[in-house]
Amino acid sequence: MSLGKNVKHLRALADIALEPLAEALGLERAAGRQKIYALEKRESKKSDIASDLARYFGFPVERLLSEDLTSLTKEEWLAIRSAYYQSNPPKSGQNTGQIEQSTAPSRTDHSRTELGRTEALQRVQAAGNSLGLSAVEIAKAANVDQRVAERWLRGEGDPPTLEQAVALQNKFGINAVWLTKGKGDPGVTVRFTDEFQPIPITNWKAIPVVGMAQLGDNGYWADLEYPVGHGEGFVTFPTNDPDAYALRCEGDSMRPRIKAGEFVVVEPNHEIEPGDEVLVKSIDGRVMVKEFLYRRAGRTHLISTNDAHPPVAFTDDEIEKMHYLAGIAKRAMWRPD
Repeated sequence: MSLGKNVKHLRALADIALEPLAEALGLERAAGRQKIYALEKRESKKSDIASDLARYFGFPVERLLSEDLTSLTKEEWLAIRSAYYQSNPPKSGQNTGQIEQSTAPSRTDHSRTELGRTEALQRVQAAGNSLGLSAVEIAKAANVDQRVAERWLRGEGDPPTLEQAVALQNKFGINAVWLTKGKGDPGVTVRFTDEFQPIPITNWKAIPVVGMAQLGDNGYWADLEYPVGHGEGFVTFPTNDPDAYALRCEGDSMRPRIKAGEFVVVEPNHEIEPGDEVLVKSIDGRVMVKEFLYRRAGRTHLISTNDAHPPVAFTDDEIEKMHYLAGIAKRAMWRPD
């Protein structure tokens, strides 16, 4: 039987990933991960870390190297491991991995090891006892059999799943993350027991579509403005700017941010800050939708929302207007005049 197959099976029983296992063996995480991975893939019959792996999983190294352990169940493995550690207690200063450390609550996340499983059960037991919960109450809240809840209160069996922990949190205020992972405080800081009352979006207005932005050369947009009073319908959009207007977009230079047939809603009275998307019209008639970076020494620096187009910079006298882009309206939001 190969060592690699045994290690892979035992790692699955311990529910531990490659990097945490490497760290538990005293190896550098990345290099150790590759070493254990290669051991499992090539199904080796020997390795320079075989003794460390044997100690970690609780087996005499001879058994790990020679026997077929792939038929072991988790319960059988736990029994063998327990007997091994009773007969082979760790020596002072010996690196035997996280499984052999104290079963006291840990400051780190051992949820992928057997130690993490034990600690999770200890937290369930402690929470239940401190709150004076009965097995009946716990079973009802977590939707499990009463016998399962009784084992939890004794620190036995499999710990609650995340779904069950969240159910206990909702019922008793026990922090589900602390219960399953040991992180944070036992009590939930905020409990959402109040009625959900979303803040409504108000100030919906009919924004006139005053022109069309058509894809031009070099990723620019050529503005085709309509005469005042001869627009192309309107789009409904929430805004506080009385002078807000919209442009219908055609072409693909702004994909995936803006698709052909969609509308950009522009607020000319909105203050512009770095990181805002803006509609810029240059003196020579080009119209661009860009992201405003900064203005320095009389030059405005912009980048494109489409990575295919390079950054651009304009002097103050090259810009006819630069307005804040409030949002994108889908085609379904358009209405005729």
